[in-house]
Amino acid sequence: HETKFSRAASILRFWLNVARALQRTHLTALKRFLIHKIFLLRCRVNEHIYACTQAYAMRGGENSSEAGAQQHQQGIHGEARFVHQGCASAANAPLGVTWITLGVMSYVLLTLLARSLLHSEQAVAIWRAEVPVLVYDRCMFVFGTAFVIDILSACFEVKTSRLDMVLLPAYVKGVATLTNTLVRYGWGTIGAAPDGTVVMLQRYICWMHTTPTILLLVKMIATSISRKQLTEAIVCVELMLVTGAAGAMTTGWLSVILGCLSHVFFLPLVPYLHQGLTEAGSVVSMHAAGHTMALVYYVTMVMWSAFGLIWDLRMFGLVGLEVEEVVNLCCDFSAKVLTPALRLRCLAQQTALLWNCRQLMLVALASRLL
Repeated sequence: HETKFSRAASILRFWLNVARALQRTHLTALKRFLIHKIFLLRCRVNEHIYACTQAYAMRGGENSSEAGAQQHQQGIHGEARFVHQGCASAANAPLGVTWITLGVMSYVLLTLLARSLLHSEQAVAIWRAEVPVLVYDRCMFVFGTAFVIDILSACFEVKTSRLDMVLLPAYVKGVATLTNTLVRYGWGTIGAAPDGTVVMLQRYICWMHTTPTILLLVKMIATSISRKQLTEAIVCVELMLVTGAAGAMTTGWLSVILGCLSHVFFLPLVPYLHQGLTEAGSVVSMHAAGHTMALVYYVTMVMWSAFGLIWDLRMFGLVGLEVEEVVNLCCDFSAKVLTPALRLRCLAQQTALLWNCRQLMLVALASRLL
């Protein structure tokens, strides 16, 4: 392969010298002919990449006769899917702005509605006595710093098709920063169950907006996930959070039933996350350490499951409000930082892949002209 590539590179240098010579002449007809050939070749390369992607999807990843050949084929087709996704993302440029606008409006309306109906000053007093303010100060600093970094990254992608891929992670961290700020200064919604259990409703409102956004990011990472799967996952998330908050605000058998429903609605999210993170890891791990991607996968799955576990421990009275808040904030950091960071890593890999494809098209053009 190195010999073939060196020959192709030599051919490419020859034709580049020919192109420079043509620039000093008036052979416009020949230059137009070459430009037309380049355009046709680029179209054929794109069609070939798309055909490979569709063929791989129809085969469903059948096993090859040799393990090494199978890994190589999966890498090629996996990268081809990212190229096709990059070409298609330009058509969805307004998605991030629309999603964020609707999300901000919904967040404000739900916060005002919950504060007017479910807020309890007695619960606020109990919360201030049990949870140190320093916990929220640190979270404000961590999420706020990550939010500023994402905003600066978005400034460099304003006029590109990758704007959504950096705006959505910024939105996730921005909502988390706003939520911790509201809770820190006593402006958040805190409710109380009939037995006096304090429920941080403002965090549920935050999760109702950030979790669907993270699922959308997973969908953008894994092109094999369909819109139907994304819609079903978002519906399950909203039902899980609503039933979880309702179960925390009630007592007795009603609380048990609602808690069980909340756990049932979480189950469809496990295969969704597995599919998305596995597909993204198969592409990114080709250029990064395999154990790093495995760590991201397992930490994400464990931390997402920890939300339900700490909810159960809190409902059975095995942990206090402070422990629940600290664990939820740690899980929040994992869910809102690791998954968007993986998305940005895939974005960087996609950009490098598009550049490599451009170089390969030039080499193929030189070989064809020779």
